[in-house]
Amino acid sequence: MSAEPITWDSGLRWDTPGLKWDGTVPDPPSNPPPPMTDTNRISAELTQQQVDDISAAIQTIRDNLDFLISLSAQDRREMPKLGDKTLAFDEKCASHMAAHPELVPGFVDTAEVAKDRALRIPLANVERLLTELCDAVSDTLLQVGSEIYMADLSFYASVRDAARRNIPAADVIYAELQERFPGRPSGSGGDPGGGAEA
Repeated sequence: MSAEPITWDSGLRWDTPGLKWDGTVPDPPSNPPPPMTDTNRISAELTQQQVDDISAAIQTIRDNLDFLISLSAQDRREMPKLGDKTLAFDEKCASHMAAHPELVPGFVDTAEVAKDRALRIPLANVERLLTELCDAVSDTLLQVGSEIYMADLSFYASVRDAARRNIPAADVIYAELQERFPGRPSGSGGDPGGGAEA
């Protein structure tokens, strides 16, 4: 039996790989790939029990860091900061403060400064670990949202094409989605531009 010629209502998209203008409808592959193979980087579940366990673990972290404070944006801008460029200076100050306590101003509590120095390195290590974890959670959440939105855009395009072919109910769905399409300017067609945000 000869292959079926391609017509305007064959149900194929114009950018289907391997399609030719005057070709025929390709046979379906014997082992079609699973959907979203190129975009589905995250396939996981998070149960309520896991969320509860994570919340308890975070509370344990908070309990062990019960001295943490919150700074205002102005505080962060205005306070002197110890960083890579000032660490060598601090090391020299620590050495000379220990050797010459008579030169330390009376309002400087050397015992508290020593505690701060002892706290800085382990606290910096904790910050690094938490930052890596937070970055990974943020990146994963961004990827999950992107996968959802890409599926939405694919469905939107499919409904739009179906509406153009007068498939029942497609025009109603398309009109509703078109109205709700994010970033849709007034009076526009509401078609996805590929970069709109929800």
